[in-house]
Amino acid sequence: MPPGGGARACGPALLAPGGAGLSPAQVFAHAQIGVGEKPGPLPEPDAPVAIGATLRGDGSALVVFAGRFENANMEVQRAVNVVGAPFAQFEHLGVFNDGSFIDLYPPQGALSVWYRARIVRGTGKVSEWSGSLATLTFGRARPEAAGEVVRAA
Repeated sequence: MPPGGGARACGPALLAPGGAGLSPAQVFAHAQIGVGEKPGPLPEPDAPVAIGATLRGDGSALVVFAGRFENANMEVQRAVNVVGAPFAQFEHLGVFNDGSFIDLYPPQGALSVWYRARIVRGTGKVSEWSGSLATLTFGRARPEAAGEVVRAA
């Protein structure tokens, strides 16, 4: 017991002199919140931010996003950019429980693959899609008229 015999803090609870606990009303008053006051609903989650995509030695891709994934999942979509094809539409790739995942089979013959993500809470609240894309780039298109294949550095 502290000198002077006053109440003391002990973790989340307050103990009065002699070990008797405070009433719930006294605890709420000490915490300066109303008795029975419930917290408001959680706001919409913030959109995740793309950190990057890296091609691994086995041909798969490690894709990483940063964001707040506590009590939430990350939904990921992928779009494939193929030489000579129109801009690809995003397709559902999966739902993951943290900010990274492995795309086991990035499409062959692609010029690049774009990944975007959003955070989905169990309450049904969903963030916007990530404003930045994790991009996996395989090379660049060579114009048909170009005769050069290799250039000296």
